[in-house]
Amino acid sequence: MSSSTSLQTSFMQSYNKPIPLTDAQFAGVAITRFITRMCKANMSEPTPSSDFHSHRMPPMSVKNYMERIVRHCNCSGEALLCGLVLLLKYSFYSNHPINIYNAHRLMLTSILLGIKMRDEVYYSNVYYARIGGITSKEINKL
Repeated sequence: MSSSTSLQTSFMQSYNKPIPLTDAQFAGVAITRFITRMCKANMSEPTPSSDFHSHRMPPMSVKNYMERIVRHCNCSGEALLCGLVLLLKYSFYSNHPINIYNAHRLMLTSILLGIKMRDEVYYSNVYYARIGGITSKEINKL
């Protein structure tokens, strides 16, 4: 085997390796896929029945919103998954299905609670409100 062939084989093996994700990024991708499916399954016109419901469709996709949260919150994957459990419990017990009109606020609030429950270091509600694009008064109400 020539040296150029072994070099080429070595390059191809390293090139085909998956890009490593942190646990928070991995959890964020999984949660995004799940919530996106829930939103597609519950396509309907907005019926503002709780403080989480928006009157218009948010300009940012669920995927971009989750990426923003993961990038700026510096949270663990465990906190994100804990937030997902809280979101699902709220949806089940309140009888409010997750749709595109409430997904963003539900995600932000449930992840905020997950971070405060599971992570040792967390920021003020004002910081999380800025990340989520809402006012501090609104996040405190949620």
